[in-house]
Order: sequence, then structure tokens, then C-alpha cells
Amino acid sequence: MSGTATPPSLQELKQTRYRGILPDPVRLTDGDYEGAPYVDGGAARPTVQMIEDLYLIGDLDGDGREEAAVVLVEQSSGSGTRLYLAIAGRDADGAASNLATVLIGDRVQIISASMDNGGVDMRLVRTGPEDACCCPGEIVSARWTMTDGSLRLVSDKVEGRLNAAELSGSSWRLQGMERDGAKVEDTGITLKFEDHRVSGHSGCNNYFGDIQDGAGPGEIHIGPLAGTRMACEPPIMELENAYLRSLQTSTRFSFLAGTLMLSSVDADGQITQLRFVRQHTDSPGP
Repeated sequence: MSGTATPPSLQELKQTRYRGILPDPVRLTDGDYEGAPYVDGGAARPTVQMIEDLYLIGDLDGDGREEAAVVLVEQSSGSGTRLYLAIAGRDADGAASNLATVLIGDRVQIISASMDNGGVDMRLVRTGPEDACCCPGEIVSARWTMTDGSLRLVSDKVEGRLNAAELSGSSWRLQGMERDGAKVEDTGITLKFEDHRVSGHSGCNNYFGDIQDGAGPGEIHIGPLAGTRMACEPPIMELENAYLRSLQTSTRFSFLAGTLMLSSVDADGQITQLRFVRQHTDSPGP
């Protein structure tokens, strides 16, 4: 193959076979795998799903050709959710091929991930010695390199505890709002954290307020919020009001493959999740 061959695309990797996750290799179909029930007629079965928001490329083995990295989520039984890092290249026929797979951890959150010419680096939230399984709070930086066809963890450093300070200095754009089927497209809604303050554009107006830590890792209190008082078209105002209500009642934040999730529960038990993608400083704002 030519040294300039492109790495497998995300679409190709959604149809690729992966080993090292279940006892037998699994082939994804459109990014998903669903195995046979553990018991005839039962509902429980092994599943594997690709997280499409995380796709990295780089030359890991120094052969002059770039590989691709993705994260796969496996749920076989119980309440555990295991994340795997999978590396893929191209075989002699040019087809996408899984080169190596390694377990990242159980119920681990990925804050950020990058791939350079030599390794994959991640900042993670995982369960610390004093954390309950439900509520990981230990922040670590980890690095994997590929040697002799295997991924090896070469660095694992504890950086501290998960709290609102982790968000300070970051900027985000709303990607989705899960509540009553609400859909978010190109609304321009943004969220910025700086010290103990939040601010952003809520679709029509600008807003700002305070953020404080809660009692446990990832728990927060936001508000009260204030802002400008411009009027826009009714659909925009409805979305803005729904967003600000959900933001101000958010009590927990977490990370999913580099995206930020804020969760809230209203008086009726209605759960709302706000999902944000990172907005780099050189990205145009609203």
C-alpha cells in the first residue's frame, strides 16, 4: 500500500469487525452490535455501540500511514458500561481493519482526547478509592501507545477531583436538549464558564449568573440567571425560555466523549439533559 493511504473513515469504522471486547469478535452495523440473548427468550443481551463524536487520526506505529481511533461502549450484563479504545488501519486489500483494542474503564467519562504521532492521550473521570460506582470523581490523564500490535497504557496520572473548576475557561455550543422531544439545531445557544460565573447567548438574549459546587463530584448549583431583554420570534423565545429553565435547574455535569452534559430534574420529575460541544476560542460566536 502507498504511504499516503488515508485512514479508515468514520463511516467505514461503523461497519468494521472488532476484537478484544467480547469473547468473539463483533461486527458493527451502522455503529451498533447486538448479540443473542443470554437466555432463550430473555431480553438481556450483549451490546456494543460506537460513540460517533470521537474520531481521531494519527500515525501510531511510525510506518508513515495514519491510523484511526474510535471509542466503543459495551454493555453485557448488570449496570456496568465499559469503554474501549479501538485502533484501525487498512489491510492489504485496502479495507478497514481493527489493529488493536484496549479497555479504557468501567463507567469512565472522557473529558477530552487527542492522537498524535505516537500515542493517544485522554483526560478521564473515573471512580476513585472513596467514590461510589455511580458517581466517579477522580480526574486522570492517561496515554496509550501501540507496540508490537498492542495498545499499552504508558502513563496514568491522577490530577485531582471533579468540580466546577474543571469547567473554568471553557466555552461550549448547545448541540441537543433532551426534554419532551425538543430538538436543537443551529440556534447559536452558547455557554461559557469563567471562575464561578456562567454566561452565554440563549438564542435571543445574552445571559449570565453564578455557578457553585454541590456536595458530591460533578454536582453543581447554577443561578440565579439574569440577562438582556430583547424580543425575538415566538419559536426562538420558547426555546430560549426552556433552555434557561433547564440550565438554572441543572444539578450535575458530566462528560461523554468530549461533550458536556448538564442534567436537571423539575418538580414533576421531568429529566432534562443539555448536551454541548466544545467551542474553541477561534470559533466564531453568535
